[in-house]
Amino acid sequence: MEIEQEYIEQVNEMVSYQEDAIVSKIITDKQTGRITMFAFSKNQGISEQSLPFDSVLFITDGKVELVMNDETTILEKDNVVLIPRNTSHEIFGIENFKMLSIIIGDKDD
Repeated sequence: MEIEQEYIEQVNEMVSYQEDAIVSKIITDKQTGRITMFAFSKNQGISEQSLPFDSVLFITDGKVELVMNDETTILEKDNVVLIPRNTSHEIFGIENFKMLSIIIGDKDD
């Protein structure tokens, strides 16, 4: 996906919460990475996965539980975490939360 024009937007206004749902908006998707904004309702999350590229998760609202390499951490608004490639992780919404996900690296590795 190529960006067709520049725009400025408030990060937490890019996506809205929906009951029992995960809402996402892809900001850009290129061979070298993807940036996506997410809104997760409480009790929603991403099941255990291990990605072949580095990920940066920036929590912009709410509270989330992150399990990475069998260690649990609570992340809140304004927390950021780097998840190195091939690292097992999962996230679970303790409450509604929004997250900016930045995936870095060649998708064909």
